[in-house]
Amino acid sequence: MSRTSRGPATLTPASVLGSGAVVVGALILGFVGASSPLVVVASAGLLCAVLAPRPTIAVAVAWIVLCRVGGELVSTQVAGATVTEIDGLIVLASVSGLVLRARRGRLEHHGSLLLLMLWPTWFVVRTLVGPDAEGFIQVAPLVDLRYVAAFAIAPAVREALLRTPNPQRVLVSAICWLAYIACALAIAGRLLLELGLLEPGRYSLFLVGVDATKEIRPGGEILIPVVLVFALRGDAVPVLGRRWIPFALVASEIVLSQTLSLLIASVVGVAFAAGIAGRGTTLLSRLGAVLALVVGVVLALGVVDAGGRFNLSERVGQESAQYRFHEIDVISDRLRDDPTAMLIGAGGGTMIQFDGIGEVKRDSHNVYASIAWKTGLVGLALFLLPFLAAAARARRRGRLGGSVMGGFAAIGVLSFTVPFAWTASGLVGLSLLVVLSEFLDDDPEV
Repeated sequence: MSRTSRGPATLTPASVLGSGAVVVGALILGFVGASSPLVVVASAGLLCAVLAPRPTIAVAVAWIVLCRVGGELVSTQVAGATVTEIDGLIVLASVSGLVLRARRGRLEHHGSLLLLMLWPTWFVVRTLVGPDAEGFIQVAPLVDLRYVAAFAIAPAVREALLRTPNPQRVLVSAICWLAYIACALAIAGRLLLELGLLEPGRYSLFLVGVDATKEIRPGGEILIPVVLVFALRGDAVPVLGRRWIPFALVASEIVLSQTLSLLIASVVGVAFAAGIAGRGTTLLSRLGAVLALVVGVVLALGVVDAGGRFNLSERVGQESAQYRFHEIDVISDRLRDDPTAMLIGAGGGTMIQFDGIGEVKRDSHNVYASIAWKTGLVGLALFLLPFLAAAARARRRGRLGGSVMGGFAAIGVLSFTVPFAWTASGLVGLSLLVVLSEFLDDDPEV
């Protein structure tokens, strides 16, 4: 069954009034903020959102996904929290989605997107009206609540795709190319580092490690294991007409990132490609999946490089792994000491003193622990619900559905040790998979 609605958009009173209100608001902001460059830029952005909503959504999603946390280009202080261009782009994408909805002139309800909004709603309500939790340090709640807005990308992306021919392939292409760009940035960063043209440090599009490993960590890494699954199942977009290039790009990025968690997540995603979600794959794809599994296991067991960063037994004993365990222990103790906080969370803007690592932090490396800390077990269930529902729906939607399911599995494993899904970039990446599950073909053989 086709989910595409084609045909020219029609002007309705709602669309005229909605677009006109945004334009007038943008002009007012422009006049009032003539002396403020940021307000002028915001006004121009609103005009773009109204006049060119689809390109605005595309640009916003691309930069949000690819920009590294801490590498934002613009920042200012609002209510005790640092607000960056990422927050502005989320707003512009949301406005663009509303403009497209107004042009269609009708309101539709979609179960998966409604489920996606349950956790953000609960997080806001808990932060505003819930009781103070013991053992937590309270700071400005906007520090955490800003990530809630990232879920607003999903309705905007869906609106942009509604009148697009073959929206599932368009979205798969977007996900693949964002991952390819991230891989290319990692490769370019390593070349520049070796040539002496780049110093270790944090940049907008990648992080260059300061230790001897020379690790390169681009933005958009959350999509790397997802695209590996797509490639192994024959769903990834070829590069220059060659299907082996995506494998080379993804493998290069994993090696350059020197991230064991990324390797393990990729292995889990590949396991789904070869087994649990293996319906519709070719023999060649299954053989490629098995080979990738073997390589991943060999690296994790330290057979090739016993002292390397991919050796699981070696890494578990290192400081980076130990403070991850310490974070979970401290969060668990705080929640056990306060049964109310365990149930409904401590709310946004709370921090914890981690004595074992000498830091006061507002989150942890374990995404599930961070969500339970902020929103309790109720919030954790609400957070997981839309992704589990999307994965279950994808399993019934043919070969590409199996790839989407494998992508969710990979991100689920990655979130135990890497906080990608506790960033705007990661939440947008997850939202793209949820939207993709909405547009999957009903034919189970595809």
